[in-house]
Amino acid sequence: MLVWIVAAVVFAVAFLVRMLEIAFDNDHFEFLSLGTEIVNGAVPGVDFFDASRPLQQYLTAAGLWLFGHQLLAEAIFTVAVLAAGAAVVFLLGLELTGSMSLGLIAATFVVAMLPRLYSYPKIIIPAVGLLACWRYIDRPSPWRLTALSLVTVVAFYLRFDYGAFFGLTAAVALIARHWGAWREFLTVALRYGLVVVLLCAPYVLFQLAAGELTSGPSSGRLTHLLRGDDVVSLAMPEVPQERPLVRFRPAGPLATVRWRPDVASDRRDELEHRYSLHQVRAVDERAWQYVLGDRSPATLTRLLADPSVDGMTNVDSQGRIYREPPWSVVRRWLHIPVLESPLLNERTAAVWLYDVLFLTPLLAALVLAVRVVRGRAREGETAKVLAAIVIGVLFNVSQIRGNLDSRLPDVIVPAALLWVWMASIFVHGHAGAHRLARLAAATGALLVVWLSADAYAGSVAYLEATELFSSPANVSRRLAGAIQSLRGDPLDHYAPPGSRGLPALTRYVNRCTAPDDRLVVLGYQPEIYFYADRRIGAGNVAFHANLGAAPEQQTTIVSRLRQQNVPVVILPVNEVREVEQSYPIVKRYIDERYELAQESGFGGGRPFRVLVDRKAAVTHTDEEMGLPCFTSRP
Repeated sequence: MLVWIVAAVVFAVAFLVRMLEIAFDNDHFEFLSLGTEIVNGAVPGVDFFDASRPLQQYLTAAGLWLFGHQLLAEAIFTVAVLAAGAAVVFLLGLELTGSMSLGLIAATFVVAMLPRLYSYPKIIIPAVGLLACWRYIDRPSPWRLTALSLVTVVAFYLRFDYGAFFGLTAAVALIARHWGAWREFLTVALRYGLVVVLLCAPYVLFQLAAGELTSGPSSGRLTHLLRGDDVVSLAMPEVPQERPLVRFRPAGPLATVRWRPDVASDRRDELEHRYSLHQVRAVDERAWQYVLGDRSPATLTRLLADPSVDGMTNVDSQGRIYREPPWSVVRRWLHIPVLESPLLNERTAAVWLYDVLFLTPLLAALVLAVRVVRGRAREGETAKVLAAIVIGVLFNVSQIRGNLDSRLPDVIVPAALLWVWMASIFVHGHAGAHRLARLAAATGALLVVWLSADAYAGSVAYLEATELFSSPANVSRRLAGAIQSLRGDPLDHYAPPGSRGLPALTRYVNRCTAPDDRLVVLGYQPEIYFYADRRIGAGNVAFHANLGAAPEQQTTIVSRLRQQNVPVVILPVNEVREVEQSYPIVKRYIDERYELAQESGFGGGRPFRVLVDRKAAVTHTDEEMGLPCFTSRP
């Protein structure tokens, strides 16, 4: 009973952490925009090119269909799935190590890496998939084999290659479980494969008949990968020039003080001493982040009123501290200092974490081989760990590519489980001082990985921003505010009156085109479609990374554009070269049919070209943007 209570707590905490500080990355709007297409009757692979992720697209579409054009349904669903993945990882870690603490550590790593919301399949598939594998390994039965097949099918429909990866993982688990009993294995494998084929073949045949699987965007992305465009190699983290490499500061609440321009460094030093401000880091030329050594309201009120101070965060007008996380309070009470190091930065942490994640399955395989040779492997342990190793290797090779700033959380589930398993193996079976030494070493290794994860993802800062540990009333207020914001018009939240840059341009599209008009965005800005509430022109959500770049696809795009009403085309200036090189047929047609209305950043930093159809009837000029409108005045 206790285990399920802890698992429920893990789910609740993981859910609140993400909901209280909810954020959608622009990649997520690829699914939201395609989901909107499905709501309007489009079929994947027929009306738009991407046929490889139907289940994720239809799940998004279901939320939009049930609750309308808003973000609440997608937020709740994706956060809930990520939280469920963390809870399942806790159960798996507990089962693999026999330790609830290690299970919690594994789940903590999954939450702390802050995977992007749209990446929920990369968390839930290995988590639930390994759970299905392990249940079958413990006690094979037809029902458990069917469950294994169904997980494979779901993985396939979430994304084709996920089905292949988990299918290979399940195959290895079945081989390991039925090792030596080959006739039994063949029977089981045939039953498993038959269910998978029966449930997946109809969709594959449908897409083959539509002609989209032979040259769809997934194959374009594969070409992009095979060219080596996204390859990431093992590397050594750079050692910064800044010294010292390691220092400690006192624990306590943090605040940023902005000094007036006329405050010299010696005067600032004097004020820092007077108000017990301990330097953490310089924010810019005039602002510093400090630990508040004197937390009394009287001192902080005087600091706020000091004529040398131009502003201060985390302290109200009465000198009360807004926020200090509970772990900071505990460290302060126990006088445990905080480690600071220039090595703990996002770039260094990304390189270090990539190396660790990539090498983890290889090290785990070595540890497992030693245990098997020495006869120390527990019943079922070999097959279970082997399944985690296989899916870890497959996800590492396929998912870690391109920029590391968003890829590493995608492979955290098998790695976290293998970390806690190896830690338990390292400590188990020893006693006395020897056990304590090994426990300290294992704790130190996990702590180093944790520090890297925090530096990479900003986990602690993110948790502080949620104010999860402030008070139940405050948490309820923030949660209600997040829900209210997500229920509103997405465009009003993204581009309120007076917006500049891309938000202003997006509002222009909504204001100056008709609801049944379509839009083309050359490059990768899928959020424009969703926020402007305009359908995707030509069925290609992104002109980027070879998506829809095959000559026959470009011909289809042009054919669709000839039949659709697309008064406006948007082209980011920094993506002109890629569009010209990868989409010459489309670019040639755009140049023939459209003319440049304006090239501008519209008050933002990134310039865009706004192209308009030469044949479209202009009704008036938009007063705010100075661009042509193709609909009546509001």
